[in-house]
Amino acid sequence: MNDFEIIDAGYKDGQWGLAGKKRLILAAYFLFKLSMRAFLISLPYLSITLVSTLLSWNMWDLYIAEMVVRKRAYQGLPVREEMIKWFQAIAPEAFLIVYSVIVITLIILFHNFKKFTKTIK
Repeated sequence: MNDFEIIDAGYKDGQWGLAGKKRLILAAYFLFKLSMRAFLISLPYLSITLVSTLLSWNMWDLYIAEMVVRKRAYQGLPVREEMIKWFQAIAPEAFLIVYSVIVITLIILFHNFKKFTKTIK
Protein backbone atom coordinates (compact mmCIF):
# COMPACT_ATOMS: atom_id res chain seq x y z
CA MET A 1 0.00 0.00 0.00
CA ASN A 2 1.55 3.33 -1.03
CA ASP A 3 1.26 6.69 0.76
CA PHE A 4 -1.75 7.88 -1.23
CA GLU A 5 -3.69 4.65 -0.68
CA ILE A 6 -3.24 5.01 3.09
CA ILE A 7 -4.73 8.53 3.02
CA ASP A 8 -7.52 7.58 0.58
CA ALA A 9 -8.65 4.57 2.63
CA GLY A 10 -12.19 5.18 3.81
CA TYR A 11 -12.47 8.67 2.29
CA LYS A 12 -15.44 9.60 0.14
CA ASP A 13 -15.43 12.79 -1.95
CA GLY A 14 -17.47 15.55 -0.34
CA GLN A 15 -17.42 13.87 3.04
CA TRP A 16 -16.09 16.99 4.78
CA GLY A 17 -17.57 19.47 2.35
CA LEU A 18 -14.26 21.16 1.49
CA ALA A 19 -11.94 19.80 -1.17
CA GLY A 20 -8.89 21.35 0.49
CA LYS A 21 -9.19 19.26 3.65
CA LYS A 22 -7.89 16.17 1.88
CA ARG A 23 -4.84 18.07 0.61
CA LEU A 24 -4.06 19.43 4.06
CA ILE A 25 -4.39 15.99 5.63
CA LEU A 26 -2.09 14.59 2.97
CA ALA A 27 0.40 17.43 3.58
CA ALA A 28 0.37 16.79 7.34
CA TYR A 29 0.90 13.07 6.73
CA PHE A 30 3.95 13.77 4.56
CA LEU A 31 5.23 16.37 7.05
CA PHE A 32 5.22 13.81 9.84
CA LYS A 33 7.04 11.40 7.54
CA LEU A 34 9.64 14.17 6.93
CA SER A 35 8.87 14.17 3.23
CA MET A 36 9.52 17.07 0.85
CA ARG A 37 6.09 16.40 -0.68
CA ALA A 38 4.50 18.03 2.38
CA PHE A 39 5.87 21.40 1.35
CA LEU A 40 5.12 20.83 -2.31
CA ILE A 41 1.46 20.20 -1.48
CA SER A 42 0.79 22.66 1.32
CA LEU A 43 2.70 25.77 0.24
CA PRO A 44 0.93 26.25 -3.13
CA TYR A 45 -2.45 25.38 -1.59
CA LEU A 46 -2.09 27.85 1.27
CA SER A 47 -0.66 30.54 -1.00
CA ILE A 48 -3.61 30.23 -3.39
CA THR A 49 -5.99 30.45 -0.43
CA LEU A 50 -4.23 33.60 0.73
CA VAL A 51 -4.47 35.20 -2.72
CA SER A 52 -8.12 34.16 -2.99
CA THR A 53 -8.83 35.84 0.34
CA LEU A 54 -7.30 39.08 -0.90
CA LEU A 55 -9.14 38.97 -4.23
CA SER A 56 -12.53 38.36 -2.60
CA TRP A 57 -12.09 41.02 0.09
CA ASN A 58 -15.30 42.90 -0.81
CA MET A 59 -17.42 39.72 -0.47
CA TRP A 60 -16.38 38.87 3.09
CA ASP A 61 -19.04 41.01 4.78
CA LEU A 62 -21.91 39.20 3.03
CA TYR A 63 -20.35 35.79 3.66
CA ILE A 64 -19.80 36.47 7.36
CA ALA A 65 -23.32 37.85 7.83
CA GLU A 66 -24.80 34.75 6.19
CA MET A 67 -22.55 32.46 8.25
CA VAL A 68 -23.53 34.09 11.56
CA VAL A 69 -27.25 34.09 10.71
CA ARG A 70 -27.21 30.41 9.72
CA LYS A 71 -25.19 29.37 12.76
CA ARG A 72 -27.46 31.22 15.17
CA ALA A 73 -30.55 29.78 13.44
CA TYR A 74 -29.11 26.27 13.74
CA GLN A 75 -28.45 26.87 17.43
CA GLY A 76 -31.95 28.28 17.88
CA LEU A 77 -30.58 31.57 19.19
CA PRO A 78 -31.55 35.11 18.19
CA VAL A 79 -29.25 36.99 15.82
CA ARG A 80 -27.67 40.10 17.28
CA GLU A 81 -26.63 42.85 14.88
CA GLU A 82 -23.56 43.75 16.93
CA MET A 83 -22.31 40.16 16.71
CA ILE A 84 -22.47 40.27 12.91
CA LYS A 85 -20.66 43.62 12.83
CA TRP A 86 -17.97 42.37 15.21
CA PHE A 87 -17.29 39.28 13.09
CA GLN A 88 -17.30 41.38 9.92
CA ALA A 89 -14.72 43.69 11.46
CA ILE A 90 -12.32 41.01 12.67
CA ALA A 91 -12.67 37.86 10.52
CA PRO A 92 -11.06 38.86 7.19
CA GLU A 93 -8.03 40.42 8.86
CA ALA A 94 -7.66 37.52 11.29
CA PHE A 95 -7.90 35.01 8.44
CA LEU A 96 -5.29 36.95 6.48
CA ILE A 97 -2.92 37.16 9.45
CA VAL A 98 -3.25 33.47 10.35
CA TYR A 99 -2.70 32.26 6.78
CA SER A 100 0.22 34.66 6.31
CA VAL A 101 1.90 33.33 9.45
CA ILE A 102 1.35 29.75 8.28
CA VAL A 103 2.82 30.46 4.83
CA ILE A 104 5.85 32.27 6.31
CA THR A 105 6.37 29.43 8.79
CA LEU A 106 6.21 26.88 5.98
CA ILE A 107 8.80 28.82 3.97
CA ILE A 108 11.14 28.90 6.99
CA LEU A 109 10.53 25.19 7.64
CA PHE A 110 11.14 24.41 3.98
CA HIS A 111 14.51 26.20 4.12
CA ASN A 112 15.50 24.42 7.35
CA PHE A 113 14.20 21.08 6.07
CA LYS A 114 16.51 21.26 3.06
CA LYS A 115 19.49 21.89 5.38
CA PHE A 116 18.37 19.06 7.70
CA THR A 117 18.07 16.52 4.90
CA LYS A 118 21.56 17.42 3.64
CA THR A 119 23.08 16.69 7.09
CA ILE A 120 21.34 13.30 7.30
CA LYS A 121 22.70 12.05 3.98
